[in-house]
Amino acid sequence: MKHFRPAFVATSFLLAACPPPAGDTTVGSSESSSEGESSTGDTDSGVTQSTPADPTTMGETTATSTGVSDSESMTGPSTDPSTSSSTGPSPDCRDDGDCGGGTPFCSDGTCVACDGTADPNAACAGLGGDLNFCVGGECHECSVDDNQCNQSTPVCDADVLECVGCTLHAQCPDSACNLETGVCNDVNYVLYVDRLAADCAVGDGTQAMPYCKVTEALVRTMDEPGAGWTIKIRAGNYTEDPLTIPSDALITLSGWDGTPRLRATDDAGPTLAVSGNAKVQLDHIQFSNNDSAEGVRCAGGVVYADDVKLSTNKAAGYSSTDCTSTFNRSVFYDNDGGGIESYGAGRTTIINSYITGNGTQNSGDFGGIRSAQENELHLIYSTVVNNLSMSGPRSLHCTADAFPAEVRNSVLIAFAVPSVDCPVATFTTSVLDEGSTEPGILVATMADIANFFEPMMGGIYKAKPDTLMKDIAQWKDGDPRTDYDGQARPKADGDLDWPGADIPMQ
Repeated sequence: MKHFRPAFVATSFLLAACPPPAGDTTVGSSESSSEGESSTGDTDSGVTQSTPADPTTMGETTATSTGVSDSESMTGPSTDPSTSSSTGPSPDCRDDGDCGGGTPFCSDGTCVACDGTADPNAACAGLGGDLNFCVGGECHECSVDDNQCNQSTPVCDADVLECVGCTLHAQCPDSACNLETGVCNDVNYVLYVDRLAADCAVGDGTQAMPYCKVTEALVRTMDEPGAGWTIKIRAGNYTEDPLTIPSDALITLSGWDGTPRLRATDDAGPTLAVSGNAKVQLDHIQFSNNDSAEGVRCAGGVVYADDVKLSTNKAAGYSSTDCTSTFNRSVFYDNDGGGIESYGAGRTTIINSYITGNGTQNSGDFGGIRSAQENELHLIYSTVVNNLSMSGPRSLHCTADAFPAEVRNSVLIAFAVPSVDCPVATFTTSVLDEGSTEPGILVATMADIANFFEPMMGGIYKAKPDTLMKDIAQWKDGDPRTDYDGQARPKADGDLDWPGADIPMQ
């Protein structure tokens, strides 16, 4: 054994210097030869030692140390044809899971927005959830052109393309909007009235066989007063016994195919009476020519009125005691007993409305608006012009026991003083002939009625363009988005605007 070891070492060096047979590959450590380092391990370990690295070939790898054939070292490593540059760039994606952000869909190997797909709405629906409509390259809950909203949130908000509650009866064409909840009334509780086409003997309240009197429809609601009835009244003149809303009822009276004009029979009382915690919604109706009482009287109930006209009634256009009353886009005109009077605990809100030409010089102690006995008043974006009285304020009267009043973005001008007497009111961004000279108030005179407005027509004073009223008002979040005529108001909090119910035609 002493003489055999040197001979074995010498033989090992000779074998290492000889190339292996074709097709054979040296097995062992490749790092030593590829990094140009000499192995110092014991040959008894079975690891092949490499020769010292040649500085001129430092970092190169031989075929025997890497297992790569000579032919491969000449042509480069083999490539996968599917990823070869000769077939074009690699696709961005193979399915939607490879995409995201603003381009979540894979179409022909490219990540795209929904409008880059073959079926944009179907692509949005495929994401799951409620965003089923592609609008402007983004997925939304609804589309203004294809409103698929449900009954509880029936309106597609054009600004955010989300389903929201209704705010107008026109948004529920088959029934009416419950303005408290924003839900469309049940279509199974809709009654029709048509005094011209109906056969009073056989009418059943359907559109095909309508009732001929509003009273008949109200009697029908007594079976289920709280069901949320909608009574659609066709345009025409209706003279009936005073209309009484049943206690605890929820009823909408809505104009159908035009504006119906309702009045009570002579000396019979108010045309419409609301009491007993009933809630009534009035839409596109006129209450006029009552020869002895109010157009509408409320005692302990709730009244929501939109696009309603109360005119030429012997008493006030509207009178309430302990009621919550809201009037939007409405007209109180030429009522001898004053435009609107509210007494007792409750709240009266008047928005985008006209209170004009009410009261007389021969009777009454107020003309346009009265708030008294703990009533809370909000007068917003409204025009109170040319009201009269024998004594007392002609535009606005608040008694000392009234709750606070807010007068904002409105116009109050009378042809003569006194015009405004409301010590509990806060006046801001308005046009007044009396009552306040605080900053933001434009002080007017009776002559400014002609300077600021076109001649009155049917109680409506259209604003003239380019007058001092421009930019007096200031729009706030929650204010109406349109004026009385439907022209758009600003949408950003703090934007300047026209006061009163009307924006001049642009």
